[in-house]
Amino acid sequence: MATEERLNKYIVLAAGVSRRSADEMIRGGRVTVNGALSTDPGLLWIPGRDEVRLDGRTLVPVSDEKIYVMLHKPDNVMTTMKDKEGRSTVATMVGALSTRIFPVGRLDYHTTGLLLLTNDGDLAYKLTHPRFGVEKSYIAKVMGVPNRACLNVLRKGLEVDGEMTNPALITFIEHREGKAWVSIKIAEGRYHQIRKMFDAIGHRVMKLRRVAVGTLELGGLDTGEWRYLTGKEVRELVAYVDARAKEAKLAGPPVKRAAHPKRVETMGEKARLAQKSAGASKKPKKADKAEEEVVVKKTAKPNPRKAAGPVKGIKAGRFGKPKPSSRKPTRESKGTTSSKAGGSVKSSRPSAKPAGAPRSRPKSQGGSGRGKRSS
Repeated sequence: MATEERLNKYIVLAAGVSRRSADEMIRGGRVTVNGALSTDPGLLWIPGRDEVRLDGRTLVPVSDEKIYVMLHKPDNVMTTMKDKEGRSTVATMVGALSTRIFPVGRLDYHTTGLLLLTNDGDLAYKLTHPRFGVEKSYIAKVMGVPNRACLNVLRKGLEVDGEMTNPALITFIEHREGKAWVSIKIAEGRYHQIRKMFDAIGHRVMKLRRVAVGTLELGGLDTGEWRYLTGKEVRELVAYVDARAKEAKLAGPPVKRAAHPKRVETMGEKARLAQKSAGASKKPKKADKAEEEVVVKKTAKPNPRKAAGPVKGIKAGRFGKPKPSSRKPTRESKGTTSSKAGGSVKSSRPSAKPAGAPRSRPKSQGGSGRGKRSS
């Protein structure tokens, strides 16, 4: 019994295009199956029995042999198979192989480093689609030396082209002669994303090189050279991509982060703000002083000694009676007592009542009320 095959997978192998390009060709009405137009990329057909045409031309069945090539892309090379302007492309560097291959993703014209080429459309789709979040590592040489605050902005994410970037893993490597080398690991692949991220914090990228994609590392491959991947490298890369695909399926559709521009202050702006705040603190306004005095009066705490009343041993005021002191009598107080008893020594303490003051009325001995005046 003949086995069925997905239409987009066959277009990838026969036309030598990526999975996304094959889906666009099918949805655009460029593919027919047995003379009937088909716009479903997942349509199942039987090789050897059904006829598939692209733009009216019959596609010849190709070998299902998978080829994986790693290239160290140099500068000033296009990540395409053909270029209308006649510039150098990655296809001319790899040369003619037994099966047509295509680059997985893109590197900018001036970006160097690891580039994977293959005819495995399913693997290429999972490596490039942002839903799977395949991590890619870069080394950037930037103008100037970014401080920790600027790098933290990249780590948390910032707005690029109206959308927030995902958090990135940033590692500062070294700096020399006013330039710095920084390692960046991201799980996205927008157009000129890393260059725009560093432009946002005021440090232009001078050189950019990709050193890893998933589990695949560039290693010691020289610029302009290429090699086939080993069986171990392919198995590890496929296992990594499948694990990311399962995680993406469990996580569900990605949630877009709300874009809010983060302003990164330069050193000149920080100095101006500090000078402005220092000038404001030197010349406070009178209204501010008056407000501060009112606040101090409102928040003033009551005196605890006044609230507690008179202290023992201290004579009370006119509205209170003096309490007996618990202190032992001193020599002066003893002399005062003896003078009262004998009458030979005068007391130095003044009398409690002034001279000529009337005596208080005596109370009656028997009654509990007021005393009566004697006749």
